[in-house]
Amino acid sequence: MYARVDLRLWHDRQFREFGPPPPNPQFLFLYLLTCPERTLIPGVIRHNFSTVFTQFGWSQRAGLMQVAALAEAGMVAYEGDLIWLPNALNHNKPSNPNVVRGWRKAYDHEVPECGLRDIIGTAITVFLRDFPPAFRQAFQAPPKAKPGRARGGHRTGPGGGDGSTNGSSNGSGTVRGTVPRTHLRIKYKYKDPRTNTPPADAGGPRTSPFWAVLRLAQQHVGALQREPETDRMEALKTLCATHGIAGYDGNLCGRVLSDARMARQLKRA
Repeated sequence: MYARVDLRLWHDRQFREFGPPPPNPQFLFLYLLTCPERTLIPGVIRHNFSTVFTQFGWSQRAGLMQVAALAEAGMVAYEGDLIWLPNALNHNKPSNPNVVRGWRKAYDHEVPECGLRDIIGTAITVFLRDFPPAFRQAFQAPPKAKPGRARGGHRTGPGGGDGSTNGSSNGSGTVRGTVPRTHLRIKYKYKDPRTNTPPADAGGPRTSPFWAVLRLAQQHVGALQREPETDRMEALKTLCATHGIAGYDGNLCGRVLSDARMARQLKRA
């Protein structure tokens, strides 16, 4: 059974005068289901939790505890200004291929590029495997434009540029009217400044949990610096849970916080 909810409810003056409830994961999840920042793709929201916490008058620490509870239950994941509710697809199945085409358009033009975006794209592709071929084809990426005459009468240059200022100096410009895509794999470029090589305890390739936690800590170094030194490990573990990073534990978080470069960044923040 479903019921329609007017998304303007959250901006209604009379409703807002009641004030927000104390921090709790149930209210936060209901807000994410009905917030105006949702995209056409079920469960994909262009929003960040810092703004949500400010909107409801929650402290950063209290708000992150609610996010961590939802993340541990597999109900939410986020990265930067992108929030995802993984189970939303199962409750909002597309009725025809045109709905899926709308998802693809939103995916290309509204969802910010990041690691979570790639995970969402893969999840949608897997979700559509049980649907007829027309549904799966509707979400496929549009074909890349061939070198030659582009739309609007603009001719592409030998390196893929359009003969105008759109082309880059190395000839890797894009055809006018197309959306440039970045490489899908996240690369962690950190090296030990003493040896200019990855640390010995990195635990494998740059996609290992060590690199993921290190990169996350560097992105949130300001928030970690504001925590007492004795609470930084718990704060980092909370960040790992809310970002859906697998394979982290107290030992790994401790190694990241004691890393030479990370320690200097915490002192400078």
